[in-house]
Amino acid sequence: VRFAPPKQMEEEYPFHILKIPMQENDGELFRKCRMRSLYTFGNRYHAVTEHLEETKADIAATLSGRGISSDSVKEIRPSLEDVFVLYAEKETDHGNGG
Repeated sequence: VRFAPPKQMEEEYPFHILKIPMQENDGELFRKCRMRSLYTFGNRYHAVTEHLEETKADIAATLSGRGISSDSVKEIRPSLEDVFVLYAEKETDHGNGG
């Protein structure tokens, strides 16, 4: 468990986050891209990665293959919800022997 002010936890988030507009039933396509995790966040996906440029290239290729521009894929600052997801994943991994 980590205790710190919310703003500090957001600032210390160790990964990049890409915001991807959600298309109909495309989540599985993005799961083939190089990234740490992908989850829905309202009407978009958040792709979490250590390797920003490689992940952006994978996502652009995936979108291009469907005839969709990748111009709307943007790096964003993490929110407190993103921090929560990260720590929830770590807890789940720890609970599964990870």
